[in-house]
Amino acid sequence: MDDDFLKDLINEVNILLNKNLFKDALQFVTLNCIKNPKIQTSPFFHNILGLIHLNLKDWETSIKCFEKSIEINRKFTPAYFNLGIAKYDLGDLKNSYEHFVKVIEFDKDNKRAEENIIKILNCIDLDKKDNPLTNANRELQKINLDIDYEKKISNDKIIEILNKSNSIISKFIPKYTFREHQLLFHNQKDLNCERHFRIFKKFNTLSKNCFSCFKIVIFLYDVYDLIKLSFIFNNLNFLNNFESKCRIDFNNNHYRGYIYCSSIDEINNVTKTIKNILEINFDEKFSIETRRGCSEFSVKYPNFKKIETNINDMFQYPKLWEESEKLIDQQTYKDGIAKIRNIKKPLRGITLNSYLIINNWLNYSKKNN
Repeated sequence: MDDDFLKDLINEVNILLNKNLFKDALQFVTLNCIKNPKIQTSPFFHNILGLIHLNLKDWETSIKCFEKSIEINRKFTPAYFNLGIAKYDLGDLKNSYEHFVKVIEFDKDNKRAEENIIKILNCIDLDKKDNPLTNANRELQKINLDIDYEKKISNDKIIEILNKSNSIISKFIPKYTFREHQLLFHNQKDLNCERHFRIFKKFNTLSKNCFSCFKIVIFLYDVYDLIKLSFIFNNLNFLNNFESKCRIDFNNNHYRGYIYCSSIDEINNVTKTIKNILEINFDEKFSIETRRGCSEFSVKYPNFKKIETNINDMFQYPKLWEESEKLIDQQTYKDGIAKIRNIKKPLRGITLNSYLIINNWLNYSKKNN
């Protein structure tokens, strides 16, 4: 097999993948496979073919490709990593975990595999006693938050919880760094925002789905308040069916929480309930807004974010935009129909994922206040 031929093929496929031209990439690989059938003996070939199918959300076919790559080379780390991604997207977190562990077995310093394990442990508690990440996660889960959400959460209570967490982390994974700064609480189906942004970036049009996406934005000005809000989001039953997240607003040097709703009635009801809880915990030190969709969309279409009592008085979806959605879906999904990941709800209480993100918030606050 010609190594240069395979190298050129992989480079060209990566260019097409970066442009989201997934079906073009599949066609390109298929034609080149006919020209040079010997490339099918390479694990690199089956791995890049699997990546194309993974991007097309054809998870089952991608898994077969990655498994073929491993069949050719049992130590081919990229295929194990990509198998972990495919299994994660399908919601098979236990098998996803095993594949990322296999990556670390061959590449003990693979940070990306470790980070994916941490994200998995945010949703399931695995009985794996030989891994410091699972050990730390299990011990963190044992911490009893003991918070009455009908009363004000004190900073002393937060510090107590963090001290317990620090003690556990220092025992199992001292000096661990984590790149994430957003704490996500997936409680609904996948919103498929990746697809919607592709449509916007390519055509400057919005997906019809975005017209039924409403959000509550909570502005906070103290890092301990952001930590309290993350506990509220993760542990209050009335938010069980709503997507939410907490993050740092780096541009304005303050902190934000978001709750996502799918109708005006929902956003009104949730706003009323959450506002009472915010008033108990944050006194006057917060502000709250409601708007439709992502802020990027409102830069292009200023009226889009405005919420009116009557939905018919709001910015309406132009029927012509359906063509943009069809074009994107034809190029980026195997059968031209949008598919979503099988996401899982996070565990209640403290996880390794939430601890490390909260620690990033604290480190940011120390440097910028």
